Amino acid sequence: MYASGYRLMTDVDFDNAIIFRLIISITEQDMHVGSGYIKSHTSEVVYLNKLAVSKKLCEFKICL
Repeated sequence: MYASGYRLMTDVDFDNAIIFRLIISITEQDMHVGSGYIKSHTSEVVYLNKLAVSKKLCEFKICL
């Protein structure tokens, strides 16, 4: 389905990452911000355990 390095961009991508419990790597301006499982998301923010990050400012990729 999704390969390592695949960039999440759509709501469906984020929903599937939650459903399939995919580990996500988050970067902002090429700096690692965090990684883990997505708990939820809105149109603007992605929530992990103790982390909330902007969809506009960050890049989200599948980790394997």
